[in-house]
Amino acid sequence: MDILAKQAAALFDSCSICQEGDFKSNNNLSLVNIYEEGYKKYQPESTSALEVLLKEFGDAPTLKLIVVSIDNDGQKIPINNLVFRRIITEHLKIDPCVLYFIARRYDGFHRLDSATSTSYIIATSIYMLIWKYDWQRGSTTGLFFERRVRGFCKSIPYHLEHFSSYSRSPGLLAFVTCLATCDFLDVNIGKRELRHIQHLEGVTAFGPDHFDVPQHRHETENIMYWLKINADVHINLTNKLRIASMISSILEDILGECGQRSPFSSRGNDMRPAVLVLASRVRAFDSYAMYLKERANQLSSVIFTLLTHEDAAVSTDMAKSSHELARHSAYIAECAKRDSSGMKTITIITMAFLPATFFATLFALPTLNWGGNTIITSGFWVYWAFTLPTTALVFLLWISFTYDRAELVASVRGLLGLRMKKKE
Repeated sequence: MDILAKQAAALFDSCSICQEGDFKSNNNLSLVNIYEEGYKKYQPESTSALEVLLKEFGDAPTLKLIVVSIDNDGQKIPINNLVFRRIITEHLKIDPCVLYFIARRYDGFHRLDSATSTSYIIATSIYMLIWKYDWQRGSTTGLFFERRVRGFCKSIPYHLEHFSSYSRSPGLLAFVTCLATCDFLDVNIGKRELRHIQHLEGVTAFGPDHFDVPQHRHETENIMYWLKINADVHINLTNKLRIASMISSILEDILGECGQRSPFSSRGNDMRPAVLVLASRVRAFDSYAMYLKERANQLSSVIFTLLTHEDAAVSTDMAKSSHELARHSAYIAECAKRDSSGMKTITIITMAFLPATFFATLFALPTLNWGGNTIITSGFWVYWAFTLPTTALVFLLWISFTYDRAELVASVRGLLGLRMKKKE
């Protein structure tokens, strides 16, 4: 047993699961003591002050619980590593093997039995509770700290005060924690999962309160968002059902221990009636959560169907658009064909009249003397001096606007190179 305890301590130290430095309270650290005569709560300013209180009270309380709330994301235990181990092993006298379960971050309900005491662990994504029950003295010592849900631990001292008459019972801490967990699950499932399911049933028009078939299409982005919400609902419901199953196992363990090993059950500390009532609440929650999960399963089918229909509708729209595009392309091709025929006609007519036009213009030039002895006069060169450069300029402008400059330069260089080779 000592070897296993040393291995657990070494693993715990290597995991860096605790924060560094001294924990400053800021009203986030409290010590709850339950005595035969009543209930008392203390709020030390630091873990150093807490250790002083633990040494001062010693074994006097019948139940001693340290409660730690969080200000961060709950990824690390908000107590220094060495202080945490000292509190667990020296002040609370809990089996050091529990450090293995803490280091591995195992969820669930675990117990470690010895000859005179039993150490327990209840771990969820919300909190972790570690405690030890001394079967000879009928006393309980424990540590409770939050993991994720801030403010959850406030209900633990409240329930302990109301059930302080069971302080000698081995299952008091487990019962109070299960009760607080059930309260949290009952409220949270209505605020989150039920609200999300009702929202999805409303937007999809599918559910026990919706009978009209929607006449409009949904955007693909909205459907993907609904799938994400429904997946979150599935995950959260599965986790809640897992916690409910763990609570049922804990309550069965409490019922099995009532009056068997503890000599204090004869003093009015038998918790069986309260445990049975809480067990019925857990069964009711489990049934309701399964009902919501089935509704979420049906919504998954509906949302996937909507997504399939939307994909089909988009494909149909694309096919229609392609058909329209093809029709317009055919119309444009027909128009281009008609334009081409018109241009061809104009070109043919132009070609037919161009020779006549040229010669009519040429014969009308005043530089040509058709009635004299010499037809070409001395000023005939003026016609060619203006005509040839102007024609060349028109062709150059046409080429510069029609062809790319780089392509034109490359063509010219290629042409010049070809000529140079011919000369060689």
